[in-house]
Amino acid sequence: MPTVEIRRYSVPSDLTESQSSKADLLGAAIAFAKQANGPAHVAVGTIEGQSGVQLIVEWKNDIKNVAQSTLYITFESDLKKTLGQSTLLLQVPVAESIFGHGGPAEAAVVEFAHNQFPVSRATPEFKARVKSDFQKFDDTFKTTAHGGESWVADWLPGQRPHDAVTDELTESFLVIRGYNSVKEYTDSIKGQGFKEGLPILLAWKGHTTLWHFQREFSISN
Repeated sequence: MPTVEIRRYSVPSDLTESQSSKADLLGAAIAFAKQANGPAHVAVGTIEGQSGVQLIVEWKNDIKNVAQSTLYITFESDLKKTLGQSTLLLQVPVAESIFGHGGPAEAAVVEFAHNQFPVSRATPEFKARVKSDFQKFDDTFKTTAHGGESWVADWLPGQRPHDAVTDELTESFLVIRGYNSVKEYTDSIKGQGFKEGLPILLAWKGHTTLWHFQREFSISN
């Protein structure tokens, strides 16, 4: 089972949040991706409205097996030397590659929706309901959507903190959806299908972080 890593990097704090420093960071990330060994796929892009860059890295196998390999250890070490410490790292097991064959990571714009819930709420029954609910939402959403047909959504392994949850950790449900353009996305969420389906998602009462990745470069090994 492949594993996808979402890795985000910010402009170093000793530099200004200028367009040139963002371009430098993006250039360094692309140069790194071109020579990286190990991953099956790497996509590099910017995040709408933010100064940093993001990498979508796909490994052919489960991360528990990959993480012990020399290739992975070297990749992570070299990446840290090049781009610094990541500000976000999510590891996503997927049933099949999200690159190629119309996968969401092949799209020009990739939407990420990171939904976090207190561990005490994330029972097996609740997790099953969320997955079922999202399918219901998509069935309604796609009736008027302009693209966005390719997506993956699942619970992530592990637990992580959230600023709004002070007394326990959270579990995460991540949605990855591809669009041909930002306009395609904005047109889709103006549709009646999105408006009718949105209450399904709001009923979860989770903590959702939404961002859009604009792909600048990708490579497959």
